[in-house]
Amino acid sequence: MIFITNKEKCNKIKLEKDNYYIVSDFDQTITSGKSIGTWGININRSENFIKERDKLYNKYRPIEIDNNISKDEKFKAMKEWYEKSLNLLLEYKLEEKELIENVTSNRFKLRNGAIEFLNKMNKDNVPVLILSAGIGNVINMVLEHNNILFENIYLDSNILKFENGIAKGISNNVIHTMNKNSKALIQKFGDKIEGRKNIVLFGDILSDINMVSKDDLARTITVGFLDSKIDENIEFYKNNFDIVCTEDTSFIDVMEILFR
Repeated sequence: MIFITNKEKCNKIKLEKDNYYIVSDFDQTITSGKSIGTWGININRSENFIKERDKLYNKYRPIEIDNNISKDEKFKAMKEWYEKSLNLLLEYKLEEKELIENVTSNRFKLRNGAIEFLNKMNKDNVPVLILSAGIGNVINMVLEHNNILFENIYLDSNILKFENGIAKGISNNVIHTMNKNSKALIQKFGDKIEGRKNIVLFGDILSDINMVSKDDLARTITVGFLDSKIDENIEFYKNNFDIVCTEDTSFIDVMEILFR
């Protein structure tokens, strides 16, 4: 189901091929709301790793999606979760080949219509800035595996570094759901979006709206995917996103609204 909560803005912002760009989350946004996240990789030889990983998920995921928790408390919890998740991968000596096995086994499910959407953005030469607190290596592999790793897609995420095939850390500071914003992407790829005044933002949690600056929100159509705990969170989403999509809404249905 789709709710257009800010019809005035959606009608006002006219999207043409050369006047907008995309800013998007990845996990449960480009992937299905029912998909595992890119941190949900398995280290096949270790049941203990899976238990420890799931223990962290069960502790911190409810905090991530609880919109009654203060930003400060949530920031601290997300920082802890992502740092502990990274340390767990390093402790169990994640091998690069295991990332490939996780992707090629189709454990990561794209949202319905995601392929068609990214194909359209590529055909129209619209820049797609993916800003993700997930594992960037996995994101690139998932896109490549589905033949949608296009030149118009630009990624800022947690990139694992490998030495002799074993994970040794990440390239920069840990990106988590509460500290990601488009500033770094724009610094890297500002020339790709120059002259494009409008933005379409896609996310699955409220903090994803911070992927654009407050100054840019007036020219941004924000689309929020809400696929779990809908009754508890629907009003939060309606009060913050311009378009709210529930029940694993397809990108095709969203495109019909955006590009009508």
